[in-house]
Amino acid sequence: MDGRSVQDLARRPMAAGESTRSPPEPDSSLRRVVAAMVIGACMALGIAPLLPPSPAPASAAAGEFSADRALRHVEVIAREPRPIGSRAGADARTYLVDTLQGLGLEPVLQETTAPDYYGAGGGSVEIVNVMARLPGSDSTGAVALVAHYDTVPATPGANDDAAGVAAVLESARALLAGPQVRNDVIVLLTDGEEPAPRFGATAFVEQHPWADDVRVAVVLEAIGNTGAAQLVETSRPNRGLIDAYAASASAPAAASFLPGLVEAIGGSGTDTAPLMEYGIAAMHFAHLHGSPIYHTEADDADSVDLGSLQHHGDHALGLARRFGSVDLAGERSGSDVYFTVGSGVLLRYPESWALPLSAVALVGCSVVLRRRRSMGAVKAVGLIVGALVLSGLAAMLIWRMLAGVRSSPRLGESYAYLAAFLVMAALIARELRRRGAQRGIDWVAGVLLVWTVFAVVAAVTVPAISYVFTWPLLGALLAVGLARRSQRTGALGQVALTVVAAVPAMVLSIPVVDALFQLAQPRPGNLDSQMLYTIGFVIVMGLLAIELIGVGLRSIASPDSASAESESVAAG
Repeated sequence: MDGRSVQDLARRPMAAGESTRSPPEPDSSLRRVVAAMVIGACMALGIAPLLPPSPAPASAAAGEFSADRALRHVEVIAREPRPIGSRAGADARTYLVDTLQGLGLEPVLQETTAPDYYGAGGGSVEIVNVMARLPGSDSTGAVALVAHYDTVPATPGANDDAAGVAAVLESARALLAGPQVRNDVIVLLTDGEEPAPRFGATAFVEQHPWADDVRVAVVLEAIGNTGAAQLVETSRPNRGLIDAYAASASAPAAASFLPGLVEAIGGSGTDTAPLMEYGIAAMHFAHLHGSPIYHTEADDADSVDLGSLQHHGDHALGLARRFGSVDLAGERSGSDVYFTVGSGVLLRYPESWALPLSAVALVGCSVVLRRRRSMGAVKAVGLIVGALVLSGLAAMLIWRMLAGVRSSPRLGESYAYLAAFLVMAALIARELRRRGAQRGIDWVAGVLLVWTVFAVVAAVTVPAISYVFTWPLLGALLAVGLARRSQRTGALGQVALTVVAAVPAMVLSIPVVDALFQLAQPRPGNLDSQMLYTIGFVIVMGLLAIELIGVGLRSIASPDSASAESESVAAG
């Protein structure tokens, strides 16, 4: 304004011909409908990578993977628990040998001994890996398909890991039914994965000559019974692995956030660890949903989701054919940031871009906020951090109490709790925002500043997860900036700005919130893997996304809303 107060303007006489009407605003109800449609589409895009594909029937072509065919192996292998040294483990081993021989392969048994981890009297037991080799036409190295057939004593282990074993067996059958690949493919079915230090895989890399031939390994695992088979862990550098995955996966389910997080906490503790320590490039896939059944008697053949089993097989077979056709002797270099959008698009770029992109976001934030009240923004940061901490701590407390009462919640029930926690967090933030507006605190600036800090810190410390913060922030900054430059936006413009504000935040945040939520699940069968406190991080990430989307949408609905919350108080 030009220095005149609101009261002065109210007393000013009307100029001739001046209308008392404000310029027409876009219909608010239409705007809400458009926003709801965009948000719904964004949710669908964000959820799509978390869903497994449809299973192929037993009548599928011989060269294709069929979950129905693979399930027959699960039903035999997972009849009872198979801890190391047990009769049931020996029976499963006999079945694996017979199955491989039935495919025309020559099984190889690698025997070693390990402490009797589950026995009360100490001593040692025999560990036996079951292996077979599919020769290539002009091998430059070998590709290993890896799963373990042992279990802890309390579970039949249909998902962990009879499903992985079945996927490897069915993939080997499909490979033999198709054209011969260039490189050797090794079937590696390990024993003794459950107790550390992963006896079977460790024995393979330390004692068996085939380990020197393996250039890349695909490890299949599970801690739940449903959901997409997600890329949980990779060796580094990862660019060659991600290139092969992008070229072979028809339904990719990968985002570098999860491998980056797993690496940051010290690894997943599966057969992947000794393989990577030996210098073998590795990719570890697992389906995570429904993990309260992990290591319990509920992990039986009836619990296996055919879609998840199909996804395991599609990954194993596709990567075996892809790695089987390239020169595996080449040097590996470079790592990428990557994420999946929708049900089939895997986007990626070099990790070296993470810091420059965060710098762009930092500059963009300073441009958008250059005329704002610095103290109002600083106070808003404090309020927002308070909302995050309060919401996270409340969720942790309630979740721990729920886990004591409902230690094995059903999938739908579990997500209902998550929705309730997010609503609680949003209401807490809304109340703090209302109180802040009464005191002239600039909430919009605070949200953008908090996101900018997260984006820069992530780019510096863990570039693999930086995209989670950088791209949503850039989208929100662009939406806020464009909305403020154009006081009146037509219907088409509002749709475009809504897309810019909502798509990056929702599409990229939903898989992250979901992954953290799976880590936070109660697991009565394995308390060592139970990380209930992670629910706090789930709510923090969810609330950050909600508030960022809110900033963008409010700016679009009212271009001056970026400053209205504070100026309205001053004017009054």
